[in-house]
Amino acid sequence: MYSNREMAPSMPGFQCGCGQHVLVVDDEPSVLFLVKRLLERLGYVVTALTDPVAALEQFAPCRFDLVITDLKMPGMSGHMLGSRILEIEPTTPVILITGAATHLDISAAYARGFADVVLKPWDIHVFASAVARAMGIGVEAAA
Repeated sequence: MYSNREMAPSMPGFQCGCGQHVLVVDDEPSVLFLVKRLLERLGYVVTALTDPVAALEQFAPCRFDLVITDLKMPGMSGHMLGSRILEIEPTTPVILITGAATHLDISAAYARGFADVVLKPWDIHVFASAVARAMGIGVEAAA
């Protein structure tokens, strides 16, 4: 964990994290790799899993500061995973990422208490801003 923002990796134009722990769940390994790398560059510690059932088993209150989950996954949807996480720990923000959402999927996510919904393919600034908002971190204006 980083002791201050100066020690965290930086990306111009973004407020970086300070070692907060993020759980990322996506059944597509290439997407998971990309999200993990981006979050690490922004200064977060990342646990990345392709199996939502395993993610739920590993989730423990106070272990993760944020959960990011894909919507459509085998074994358990992102809606179900996020809802169960929010039942266990209602203060943990959950972001849903999806490339196949309908208006009803998005509305349902917000109704269940998700912090945000980010549509794929996502812009790096949109994604990083959603993470920062969910974590309570401001985003610096781009230089």
